[in-house]
Amino acid sequence: GYLMQSSFQYMGIYADVVKITGGFICSSIAGIIGLRLYHRDKNLQEYASALLSLFVVLNYLLIYFMSDLGNFPMLSSAFLGFSLIIANTTLAIYIALRFETKIVSVLSLLGGAFAPFYLNATNDGSFYYFYLWLLSAASCYVSHRIKWKTLQYLTFLITIGLLETTIFYNSPNQLLFTIYYHLFTYLFFYVVFFKTNRIKEKLIKVDLIILSTNLSIFLLNHYTLYKNDLNILGFIFLANALLFSTPLVKLWSQLSKKIKLILLLIIGSLVGLAIPSL
Repeated sequence: GYLMQSSFQYMGIYADVVKITGGFICSSIAGIIGLRLYHRDKNLQEYASALLSLFVVLNYLLIYFMSDLGNFPMLSSAFLGFSLIIANTTLAIYIALRFETKIVSVLSLLGGAFAPFYLNATNDGSFYYFYLWLLSAASCYVSHRIKWKTLQYLTFLITIGLLETTIFYNSPNQLLFTIYYHLFTYLFFYVVFFKTNRIKEKLIKVDLIILSTNLSIFLLNHYTLYKNDLNILGFIFLANALLFSTPLVKLWSQLSKKIKLILLLIIGSLVGLAIPSL
């Protein structure tokens, strides 16, 4: 394998294409062996998970190398690279769900979220927001299915970090950002408040930290976005307060005192900021 690299130079401009093709073949072999070992013996499942993780990581790495194929513009295009990232991330999420593999679920989140940046495939962030939301929702679902809440917390931290970074470097469309940020905010509200489609009776400390951080960033970002048009900001806050009031009114008798208090605090924060804005 070490000496083989010397022979690639005789292939001219096709050398890198052959290398990358060989890399995809090797990663596929690792994935196939991992799949077969996982079903063969329980004692080999941890090793099989490592091979499946290798398959996912190698694919992300090879997609990165593809972006540097200057002699082949079609293969090195951001569109093809982004499409391959989506395909690899989808496959990784399926593997994490099918085999309840924690490390693959983390790799799918990290690779899927960060890979578009080194391909310069985020542009103004418009499509990337939607892609990131789907990835976040999928990671939260995987976390629920494999019963590993750490993945939810990791998803929240990465998503918030990437959202703020993307917004800082690229100014998105105002309306588009408002829609997307509501989607992200309510995704994590749902993760915090609900368990198997039922509202929780109490929240643990980590849930409270995620809840308060999520709400604070939501309020701050919308103020920054609409500070020159406070009437719209006020109506946005009132609409969200009304939305949170709905489960409070409909499910009042079923909610615990702690959840009622938290919902009232959220509604109070939204109304309290809506009044001076209007």
